[in-house]
Amino acid sequence: MYLTYTKHKINDPDHLPFNPAEYSKFKFGDNSIAKKFGEELGNGFIEHFKDVLLSQQEELVLIPSPYNAIPTASGIMSNYFREVINRFLFQNNRNLLLQSKIHRYNTYSVDYSKLEYAERLTLMASDTYHFHESFLNNKTCLFLDDIRVTGSHEQIIKNMLEVNKLSGKFIFIYYAAFNNKNIPANLESHLNTYSIKSFNDIGTLIKSPWFSPNTRIIKYILNSDNKGLIEFLKEIDIIIIEKIIHLSLQNNYHHMPEYKTNLNTLTKFIQLYS
Repeated sequence: MYLTYTKHKINDPDHLPFNPAEYSKFKFGDNSIAKKFGEELGNGFIEHFKDVLLSQQEELVLIPSPYNAIPTASGIMSNYFREVINRFLFQNNRNLLLQSKIHRYNTYSVDYSKLEYAERLTLMASDTYHFHESFLNNKTCLFLDDIRVTGSHEQIIKNMLEVNKLSGKFIFIYYAAFNNKNIPANLESHLNTYSIKSFNDIGTLIKSPWFSPNTRIIKYILNSDNKGLIEFLKEIDIIIIEKIIHLSLQNNYHHMPEYKTNLNTLTKFIQLYS
């Protein structure tokens, strides 16, 4: 059984139901906004799916959007969503959420959010996903993501569930979703970069106590103009730079020609200034 819950539906790009400046900062690693969005999404989900949470005929599993080693913005948001749901379950003497993951083994430097539906499907055809089939079988699975644009990621997950012949309830949960087919898919890119457009914006965000590196900001740094990178790095805490390098290596970005130059710049900077 497939079900969907969306907190905010986008019908008109000129009249968004959420703050686009906040959304942009969230996508680049502002965890204070991830907390705000996650709690909002959790409370909305409880309001609409209270019966599912309380019935617990099947165990409940939370699965954030696919990733390899570097957390995504939606993955961070899912942590705060989980806290809200678990608190509700605890107060009602129910078992708390189980946690699982969709592993993503390939990656690419192209900005997915700038692509239209057909281009997204072509790109994802080169990707490799995996989840723990036996663990998810006969459970209520909550697949959480920040925004649904074309539904291509959702379709891939559905295909995986059907190929593996899994049973249970499968609920797709989104903070926002495009609800008008006339809205171009690349509006997502506009939302992502609404308030983050330069190294200055990135630097301000990184200096926040709520910041933690995620996929989008690491790709931005590794794919940026190398000429301005050194001056930018001089403004950033060495510990953050070391974490970006560590996560990049875990995600195999050192094997990607597009990222090698800037990744080498980061490692040399650490050797010179640490």
